[in-house]
Formats: sequence, C-alpha cells, structure tokens
Amino acid sequence: MGNQKKFLQKLFNILESKEHEDCIQWSPDGKSLLIISGELFEEQVMPSYFNSTKISTFYRQLSQYGFKVKQNEKKQKQFYHSNFEQGNFEKLLNIERRQRQLNQDYDSIISEENKKLKNELKLLQKQQQVIQAQLNIHTQIYLLICKQIKNVYDYLKQDEDNEEECRIFFESIIQIFKGFNHDIAQNIFEELKNIGGPLSPQPSPILFPYLKFN
Repeated sequence: MGNQKKFLQKLFNILESKEHEDCIQWSPDGKSLLIISGELFEEQVMPSYFNSTKISTFYRQLSQYGFKVKQNEKKQKQFYHSNFEQGNFEKLLNIERRQRQLNQDYDSIISEENKKLKNELKLLQKQQQVIQAQLNIHTQIYLLICKQIKNVYDYLKQDEDNEEECRIFFESIIQIFKGFNHDIAQNIFEELKNIGGPLSPQPSPILFPYLKFN
C-alpha cells in the first residue's frame, strides 16, 4: 500500500485493534467509523498515529479520501465509505485520494460546526438577556421592599411602645432576604398585618409573586 494510503491502513488497524474504543470505533453494522470523543481522539490517537493534534486535520484527510459524514442519534460524527468496512482490509485498495477536487465535504463539516457554534452562541446570548431581565426585575422588587420597610419603620417609630414590634419586624425582614422561603414569608406578613396602621405594607402579588393569597 502506497504512502498516500498509509493513513487508511493506520485508521483501519486502530479500529480493528479496539484499543481506542473510548474515542473511535466501528459502527454496529461495521460499515462506518464513529467518533465517540473528539477530545480523547485528539489527545490519545492523533499525536501517536497521525503526527498532529488537530482533529480537523483528520476530518480533512477523510474528506480527501471520499468519506461522507453524518450525525447519528447520539450526535456522534459517523464517517462512511463504500470501500471501508470492518474486517475487509483488501477493499482499502479501491479507495483513491482526491488530488484536485476541492475538499467540499471537509468545508461542509467545518461549516456545520461553525453553524452549530453560532446557534449555541445565540442561545446563550438569549439566555443571558433573560437572566439580565430577571435581575432587573428582582432589583426593582428589592427596591420596593426597602421602601416598604422604611414606611413601616417610620410608622413604628412614632410610638415608643412599638420597640418590640420593630425588633420582630426587622428580624423577620432579615429572614426574607435570606432566601424568600414561602412559609417564612407568609408568617412574616401575618406579623406585619397585626401591626396595623395606614403605612403597613400589604402582601402584594406584584411585589411577591411567589406568595399565594386568598
């Protein structure tokens, strides 16, 4: 087998030996190869067998020999060629390397990867926007809570006999800010209702949408 086809011989022997099945192996029907883990393949196989550390180089070589690529149900890359199958070394002689044709399949693979990365980036950007919007809402909630706290405090300060109620109120508020536990928050507002007065905060589904009101 000529120097150009040593690549195919190495690849065939790797698959037949099953030494690196954690990153590359035959498909169940033995008619294509599966990339189980691109990272492991780059780390364990590429430097030892192909004098490279870039899996993109490996993909390009497969494309040059006419391999087609698809993605299986596990989202693994699956490369196939009519003359490349398990246990049939002789058929490798029928595989010819493309000399002048542009590497359209390789470009297609790279384009697919770039498209996937762009879509993932767009999704992350949308998620970031949603998170930022949620943070803005929570900031407004906290500001409204603080205003309500100030109103209650000012109201309670008007009467020196309300010192104990002030202590209970602010201890309760601390519990709210610790995590907005539903049961704790509900009990706190029951306490605040008992304080009474025109400036007492009322449980509001706008301020506290996580609470259920009768």
